[in-house]
Amino acid sequence: MPSRFCLGASDGSTTEPDGWKPPELTGRSRSRPGCKFAGLPSPAFQRTPVTHGGTDTPALGRPGDLNWLAKRGGSEYKPSNQYVVMSGAKVKCGVSRSQGQEAAFSGVDLLALLAVLALVVCMQLPALAHNKGNSHRAVCADNLRRLALSWLMYVDDNRGRLVPNLSIGTGNLTNNWVAGLLDFTSGSENTNLATITQAKLYPYNEQVAIYRCPDDLSAYRGQLRIRSYSMNGWVGDGTSEWTSGFQIMTNRSRIRQPDRTFVFIEEHPASINDGLFVVDMSASGPLVDYPVSYHYSGANLGFADGSVVYHQWLNIPATIGPILPPIRGPDVTWLQSVTTYRK
Repeated sequence: MPSRFCLGASDGSTTEPDGWKPPELTGRSRSRPGCKFAGLPSPAFQRTPVTHGGTDTPALGRPGDLNWLAKRGGSEYKPSNQYVVMSGAKVKCGVSRSQGQEAAFSGVDLLALLAVLALVVCMQLPALAHNKGNSHRAVCADNLRRLALSWLMYVDDNRGRLVPNLSIGTGNLTNNWVAGLLDFTSGSENTNLATITQAKLYPYNEQVAIYRCPDDLSAYRGQLRIRSYSMNGWVGDGTSEWTSGFQIMTNRSRIRQPDRTFVFIEEHPASINDGLFVVDMSASGPLVDYPVSYHYSGANLGFADGSVVYHQWLNIPATIGPILPPIRGPDVTWLQSVTTYRK
């Protein structure tokens, strides 16, 4: 049997080996996959006998004939042209890839692709780092929002009386918004969860994780300290008048502008000790306790109306050593404006 049939002579006839005669094909046959028939003659079209080698053979003009030829040709049947014309019928077949022609990347193509991917990764790294910082700041803001809501619920349950906010020297774990003294030397309270779970605000949100900012990596003996936030030293039952002539707010009715009075603040790891954040209200007073500045040189603050505000500092450094530098200027002025007011 020949390995390939030559189809589509210019006069509409076919070329076959001597003595070969296709069988009579009747009925409808499915065409070979990948082929589309276009311009077929009408159903009244009749096959015309063609004499070849002294033998009458019918011309092929129906899809069944082509299908039969494809089967007889087997895997070797490959039309030499995209269009094969048989007795006036035009058949469009998919062009087969020649043997030896393979679709693959060369070594140079792979190296170029890897170089482009490496460049894209390098371009995305700063964006990923920025997104990570933003996500930590968002988690920190959510922590302060939950603490502010817990503080407001305590006020509602106690007829407007604010939660106690006591300073160093008070060892009562239960009569304070939070207890314990944080340091880097000998304090076991750095990791003592009882200073949170036995305090006043914990029953309103029983999640110790909300007391620490995810960017606070300060540790004691290899273990993260449990708290990053402190409370405004002018807000709360039991606070002291740190500067004469300014209002101590022990009841909600004394907070004139809740959206302009902060309750919670992120305190710097080198400054935090008890749960009270002192602000000197005198005109020339420097910072006493230091806020953090590792959220893109800023910090989150939770206010008395339950809102959280991010503020970017101008001259508070992100890294502060054991000796706290004196800081004055616009940062202190802004912090005083959201702390308390004159009597």
